[in-house]
Amino acid sequence: MNSIRFVPSSVHGIFDYIGGIALIACPFIFGFYSMGGIAVILPIVLGAGLILYSLLTDYERGIPRL
Repeated sequence: MNSIRFVPSSVHGIFDYIGGIALIACPFIFGFYSMGGIAVILPIVLGAGLILYSLLTDYERGIPRL
């Protein structure tokens, strides 16, 4: 199964955090913040969820186990 991986898990972790930050920033970058509603709320919630999910994942970029 490890031979199928194209991206190492440490690099994938960085991409996860970049993706979460990008989702949170999208409404402000593309000017959706003036529209309000779901166009602003959904990307922010999904970005925060992606960051939280990445923090809780058991790989190099996640938080250590307690």
